[in-house]
Order: sequence, then structure tokens, then C-alpha cells
Amino acid sequence: MTTVMLLCAVLASLAGGVLLAYGLSNAMFFVFRIHSIQAAQQRAARREAAQLASAGLDLAL
Repeated sequence: MTTVMLLCAVLASLAGGVLLAYGLSNAMFFVFRIHSIQAAQQRAARREAAQLASAGLDLAL
């Protein structure tokens, strides 16, 4: 009976660790997703500003 209890405790601990790692992994992917969206928005804004600046130079000529 003691062996069964010990085995159940080990399996429960393992399951808890796996669930904790899964939750942490999901949270970090969410953070990285937010960062990648912000970086894409900054790139688009820089590209648009560069296009507007070059268009302004073309009009000045």
C-alpha cells in the first residue's frame, strides 16, 4: 500500500510540474506575440515615414 501511495505522489508531482511548465510556456508565448506585433507596427511606421519623406523630396525637385 505504501508503494502505491508513493507512486501516486510521484505521478501527481510530475503532473503538477508539467502543468506549471505548460502554463509558463503559454504565458511567455503570449508576451512574445505582443512584442512581435509591436515590432511589426514600428517597422510599418518607419517604412511609411520613409516613403513620405522620399515623396516629399520628389515633390521638391
